[in-house]
Amino acid sequence: MVRGFLMILFLFFDLGSVLYQRVILVSYRILEYWEEHKLPIFDMHRSNVTFFSEESGEIALSVLALSFPSNQKGSLEETRRYIFHVRLYDNLQALATDEAATRRSQAAARRSKAEESSKAPSNPQ
Repeated sequence: MVRGFLMILFLFFDLGSVLYQRVILVSYRILEYWEEHKLPIFDMHRSNVTFFSEESGEIALSVLALSFPSNQKGSLEETRRYIFHVRLYDNLQALATDEAATRRSQAAARRSKAEESSKAPSNPQ
């Protein structure tokens, strides 16, 4: 509750746009509502904030527009094909990253096990 009060106090004394202040305040209250009611969307927001960012979408569209040759910018089919390839590349890159992370964790586990076994006292017979 104190956070909400501080946010309202900040927005009240800020000299920025009144409309922008309202949007920020409403967004903040929505996030608080999601958190208070333990809604799954709050966990989604916490794990991937950029998914909810308008600026991320604008940047993505800008990159998409700049990457096309000027003679294909009006072709919906070319745009669909390009987006499909970008999405496919992104998925493949994510898979490769996950596999590399798995290999690193497996190697760390093997090193840890080897260190533990080297530290264990041997029982001469």
